[in-house]
Parts: sequence; structure tokens; C-alpha cells
Amino acid sequence: MVSVSSKVADCEMSFQSLITKWQTLNSSVEALAALGAELRLRREELDGDSRMRSLLLDVVRRIDPGLLDGIDANEERAALALIQTSFRQAIDLIKNPARAPGWHYEDPVILKSQGQVSRLNVRSIDTLAAQRRDLGEALHRPGAFLDVGTGVGWLAIEAARAWPALRVVGIDSWEPALVLARKNLAESGIAERSAREFADRAQRRSSMDDKGGRGASRRARLRADRGVFTCAFDYVGAESANGC
Repeated sequence: MVSVSSKVADCEMSFQSLITKWQTLNSSVEALAALGAELRLRREELDGDSRMRSLLLDVVRRIDPGLLDGIDANEERAALALIQTSFRQAIDLIKNPARAPGWHYEDPVILKSQGQVSRLNVRSIDTLAAQRRDLGEALHRPGAFLDVGTGVGWLAIEAARAWPALRVVGIDSWEPALVLARKNLAESGIAERSAREFADRAQRRSSMDDKGGRGASRRARLRADRGVFTCAFDYVGAESANGC
């Protein structure tokens, strides 16, 4: 027969193992937070307390002495956005552990952070275009650039700035992101009425099949996604007919 004292000892060991594992994981969390804090100080040109700055720099050096060497402003912004959205999504999971899997975030910080990261895709496409003459030529002549799943719209906005000959359209089925996308587009100086209407039309079509909102089933979400892509294909067909 197992004694009571043995059971207590086993429970204590189990809890101690949990705490030990938490300490290990927490070290990584704190290191990531320190990296994010240092990036924010750089991005916003904040002085801060010199003692804290010294501690943050020490943590970053311990992660990798040359980690931030050669990182430009856009890359700093993207890295900070990734860190911010990681923490926000983690907190959301703790607050809502019973939620369904998938993308249900309405937190503006998460949505904006994802958008900031997507901006770098335009740079990647430009890099590829420098190696692919046909792609480079296509990007700089009249045509259409369709961003499916545009989110808050930053990839589409950066594409319009980089390749002004193209008519850029972004569509998405997630209304919280579209609200921010329309705002970003209006403030960007490149707003086009037709592009905003197309995003609205895609949202209305998908919403007809997705009445459940955050609690919609996987099947309803798939119907919503099909609505977006159907609208996208309709647009591509119309542009092709016009010779774009």
C-alpha cells in the first residue's frame, strides 16, 4: 500500500517539475520581451532610464551579440510587430481557452502588427523582380495586383506605392481588419474608391454564408472563404476581359 507521505512527496515533485519547466520557459519569454523593448526604444527614439537600457542591451547581447547589426528601420518595425503580436495572441489564448481554433482576433494591435510584417513582402517581390526580368516588367506596366486576405491593407498600400502603374485591390472576409484597412487606405494618400468598394463587396458576399461570427463552424468559415475567392476570380475575369 502506498503511504500518504509517499503520495504527498510525489505531488510535491510533480509541482516542482512544473515550476522548473515554467522557469525555463519564462526565461525565453523575458528575453523576447527585452528584445521587443529595445526595438521599441530604437523605433520611437525614447531615452528611458539608462540603467534599464543597459540591462536590455545586455540581454540582447546574450541572445546574439550581432543580432541587431545591419537591421534597417523597416526591419526593426517588422520585428517589433512580430513580438507584439506574439504576446497579444498568447494573452488572448489564456483569456479565451475555450474558443475555437483559427483566426478570430479583433485586437487592433494584433491586426496592425500582422499588417506591418506583411509590408516587407513587397520588398521581397522587388528583390525577386530584379532577378526575373519578366516579373519586373509586369510590375511596372498597367495591370492589376490582387491581394487576397489583405488584412489591414498594408501590403496592398505598399504595392501601390512601389508599382504605381498597377491598380492594386485588397480583399478580405474579416470585417475588423477591413475597418482598419479602409482607415489606412484613406490616410495613405493613394485611396481609390473602386478598391474600397471591392473590399466591401467581398465582405458582404462572404458574410451571407458566415452568420455565426466568431463562433461560426469550420464549414461556415469555408463557405465564407469561398465567397471571397469567388469575388476575387470575378474581378480577375473582369480585368482580363479589359485587357489587363
